[in-house]
Amino acid sequence: MRHGTSRCAVFCSVILWVAGFPASFIALAQGPNRHGLYVPPVSSFIQDPAEAPIALDFGLMSLARAQRQLDDARAADPDSPIVLTLTGTYTVTDTPLMLPSKTSLVLYGTIRAATDATAASLIAIIGQSEVAVAGGLLEGQGVNLSGIYVENSAKINIDSVTITNTGQDGIVLGGQSNTVWNSGSAITRCEIVNAGGNGIRIGSITQALILDNFVHSNQEAGIQVSSAHSAITNNVSQDNDVGIVLDANDDLISDNEMRSNRSGGLRLKSSSAGTAVLRNSLVNNSNFGIDLDGNNNLVYANSLSNPIDLIDRANGNWVVARGTSLEAPVSRYFYPQTIDNRHSEPIMNGRNRTEVAIDSSTFPTISGVQQMYNDARQQHPDDVIVLTLTGAFTLDSSALLLQSRTVVVLDGTIDVPSTSSVTEG
Repeated sequence: MRHGTSRCAVFCSVILWVAGFPASFIALAQGPNRHGLYVPPVSSFIQDPAEAPIALDFGLMSLARAQRQLDDARAADPDSPIVLTLTGTYTVTDTPLMLPSKTSLVLYGTIRAATDATAASLIAIIGQSEVAVAGGLLEGQGVNLSGIYVENSAKINIDSVTITNTGQDGIVLGGQSNTVWNSGSAITRCEIVNAGGNGIRIGSITQALILDNFVHSNQEAGIQVSSAHSAITNNVSQDNDVGIVLDANDDLISDNEMRSNRSGGLRLKSSSAGTAVLRNSLVNNSNFGIDLDGNNNLVYANSLSNPIDLIDRANGNWVVARGTSLEAPVSRYFYPQTIDNRHSEPIMNGRNRTEVAIDSSTFPTISGVQQMYNDARQQHPDDVIVLTLTGAFTLDSSALLLQSRTVVVLDGTIDVPSTSSVTEG
């Protein structure tokens, strides 16, 4: 298989197989949003003309026998992609289903744990690359195991899988470390419920995408993030201990819904750094919305309605409130005046605000505005200046030059006369 085609051959084949699932098998695995961000590819199976994918299609047989035939096929051909289709119900006892590199598992039924199972997981991917799992139900039966366990692996794709009643984490996604690049793994459109540990746990991996999943009613976190340079987006995390817990660096947590969790919505631990928390909805969590620690994290434009919306623990973070103010006495806090929210509350911690309201009927030119602004800044050098401009102003000489700690609300226009010569300030 040629470089650049193998991964797409493995991953795209899974998406196309899933499109033919009976509705009963995928009703619970569409993710929290039926119109989510995930878009299945429309192209057909992509393969190198020189390769021949190996199709293994098994129905009524033991999981051990299916494993032997999979292992034999891989041993006979180490390089070709394998599409393993399992239809029916399979039982795990002492050994999980072990998936080798360049294998796509398409599940049209159930893999369940025996009540006395001693296996550590239902599916395991250890030290492999370019492996996909799609569809079906993984039933843990309350046994002390994980649903899918991935370790020291890269380019893993898990899509539209329902995992329930595992005694440990629902999905564990682990790579080669938080500093090894080209991992490219994803967990999309899965539902994980009633795990004895976390719903999803990702760590020791970079570039992971966690998208459109529904994780709920798990004993620990809905999503535990210990991976770097990853994106956790458009998931619903509900009725867990904490919705999302992060203790890594340089991640994105955006557009998620974290609601009705027993302790709180989102926790950024002291080891977290450089993470952006944007446009999430955190509502009705029993204790807190966001517990913010770490360094150089950004919290911006989130919707919060909880007994305590923000627990602010460290002075190296940034909190930008939008819509309503937040109590952030430690972080570098900014609550700007906007055109649709002309509030009278503090804009920055520890600084007064000075209002400068200018109407164009009194000062029609930008040079006049500049003079008024400069006078206010000179008189109040440490304040936040809120400069409100109302009317139609004319740019007559230089552009309006603004200094730090300034908010401008323009309720009108600034016009540039066609005959004027304007220099930049």
